[in-house]
Formats: sequence, C-alpha cells, structure tokens
Amino acid sequence: MSKKAKSEPIQTQSPRDANLGDYWRRVGPLLEAIRRQELRALTNAEAVLSLGQLGDFALMLKTEERTTSGLAEMQRRFQKAWGK
Repeated sequence: MSKKAKSEPIQTQSPRDANLGDYWRRVGPLLEAIRRQELRALTNAEAVLSLGQLGDFALMLKTEERTTSGLAEMQRRFQKAWGK
C-alpha cells in the first residue's frame, strides 16, 4: 500500500496583489506536477499523434536558411528595446 502525499491547498491570490516572483515560485512546481501527470496519462496513440502534429507544424514553418547566427540581429533588438 503506497502512501500518497497530501497536498496543501495554496491560497488563491491574484498575481496583481502578490509579488509575481513569489507567486510563480509557489505555483510553478504545482503546474509542473500537473504537466508531468498529464504526460504520464497519455496513451501511446495519443503521444504518437501529438508528435505527428508537432512535425506537421514544423513543416509549416517555412524559414529561410540562416547564413548567420542571428546574434547581431538580437543585439539590435535589445538595444531598441532598452532605448539605446
């Protein structure tokens, strides 16, 4: 017989009213646990279907072949965002 850990109910508090960092540090592990539980519950057929859909989506993303790493473009975007 396995013992199930009792989960403490978290206080529901609006992120606007709480420090966002503290809020996400508290709910992040709970969301991760839910995600892992959902993945474990997938059947093989559902997993294969999801992977197929992901592959189809990747094929729809027709991107040009990169000739650079994109570092210079990223730096330009950061400078623009930071007002430099």
